[in-house]
Amino acid sequence: MTHAPLRRRARLTSSPLLRRFADANDRAGDAADCSDESLARYDRLLAEEAELCAVPADLLRAICWYASGWRQYEPSGRTIATPDVHGTRWGCMQLSDHWHPDAFPAAMSDPRANIRYAANLLHWLHEQTGSWRRATVAFFGHDARAEHAGRRVHHYRSGRPWAMRLAPPTAVPVAAEQTSPGDDPMPVTTGPGDDAGIDDLYADLAL
Repeated sequence: MTHAPLRRRARLTSSPLLRRFADANDRAGDAADCSDESLARYDRLLAEEAELCAVPADLLRAICWYASGWRQYEPSGRTIATPDVHGTRWGCMQLSDHWHPDAFPAAMSDPRANIRYAANLLHWLHEQTGSWRRATVAFFGHDARAEHAGRRVHHYRSGRPWAMRLAPPTAVPVAAEQTSPGDDPMPVTTGPGDDAGIDDLYADLAL
């Protein structure tokens, strides 16, 4: 009597779909720890700096939502700090002290300074790439993680998850920003090629 060979059960932890939604760099969930009043302050701050630096307000909001959940500080009062292989990323926009030393020390203690530097950087990246999509990816670097971050930011920009926390219960939801013809949207893809196809047009930027 012969037995059919046993099949190994697939390891679900290797699934690209699971990796997609287990992003350790995505701090959007931390917004749950913020009061609505605190989120409202960040909403105004992000809108003001976006206008000042000529970048789409909801794009700047979405980057900050991904980077920190709209928080400059931990509940303990310490500035949010995330060590990486090059140095440490700080504050609500998670600016790297290695790649952006000119932002410090102000970016560590002042959320407005942190956001203003990031907004100016995003504006410059758009000038270099000619695309908000590429500028968003380049904001995070030029590797698979940056491409993934860019897709998550596009997801937040489209869904505006902060809107329900900010709008009064009886208010009419605020419509999302209209994108301009040159504001090429970043498709949200799934599957084995989720982190493939990185556009190298911005790979030589000094970030």
